Amino acid sequence: MKIAPLLLFLVFLTQCTSQQAHKNTFSYQDLADENILILGDSITQNGRYVSYVDYYLQAQKPQLNYSLLSIGLSSETASGISEPHHPFPRPCIHSRLEQALIKIQPTILMACYGMNDGIYHPLNDEILTQYKVGINKLVATARAHGVKHIVLNSPPYFDKVIVSKKTKPLGYNDYGFKTPYENYNESLIAFGDYLAELAKGNNDISYIDLNAPMATYTVEHNTHLNKDGVHPNHFGHFLMATTIANQLGINLKKDSMDSQFKFIENSPLFKLINKLRSLESKAWLDYIGYTRGNKSIKTESIDQATKQVQQLKDQIDALSK
Repeated sequence: MKIAPLLLFLVFLTQCTSQQAHKNTFSYQDLADENILILGDSITQNGRYVSYVDYYLQAQKPQLNYSLLSIGLSSETASGISEPHHPFPRPCIHSRLEQALIKIQPTILMACYGMNDGIYHPLNDEILTQYKVGINKLVATARAHGVKHIVLNSPPYFDKVIVSKKTKPLGYNDYGFKTPYENYNESLIAFGDYLAELAKGNNDISYIDLNAPMATYTVEHNTHLNKDGVHPNHFGHFLMATTIANQLGINLKKDSMDSQFKFIENSPLFKLINKLRSLESKAWLDYIGYTRGNKSIKTESIDQATKQVQQLKDQIDALSK
């Protein structure tokens, strides 16, 4: 017997709420009038999930002021480790974190690290320890620069089925992004477990599990949320954002996920928000500066982009209010 799309959606929301019941006090209202910085790897550099979250915030309470800035960087880790056959040493957030905190001065920080931190190997004590050290350093640095609250997202789901032709079994001698361990998602779950543990012991940290809802949706709907096992497609980003929105207490429409997705994708408001996020993210990423291999990227001014950003914000305000 087929389950109606609405029922599946409600089941999904119930699962999300149950999984994260220990950290339900931090809500979308706590984000109003705050300077929110979002960090992460290539998934955050793509940033579409950030645009969906911003859309939900604007649609939920248009009279409140929200300021989201994402500066994700492809290949980045929190742990600072890299697999030998990666084209260049993976960048580490700690090489640019302090400059980002000084220049942006966020009061709320959201981070999503882990997909690259396991370097696509089977989990071992050394990898897990380095991830913990990297996350703890991120939290300590953020606090030292005046961040009031930190939201830690688990790494999203690694879909081994979609990349089964290139995954490798236990015992392989050269794991990496081109040849990932077949059960690599076990590492991502372990990373998420640590983030959840950290949140339980600190009132200024919240945890959001993105991995389990994506895994559940993939299995229940016999579908795939990405094409390469790692990077979510548009619907995958939407599912991430919906999970975050649900955890923040945003009132979501009761229609099906597919209907919501299609409605938002066609929304003029979302299109403006996504354009703004893309422009602002690229400008600030380059302004903060970063290194990829032997190449350093850094611009000296943000002024031109700031003018364009303000024009888009004015258009968004006109639509949302």
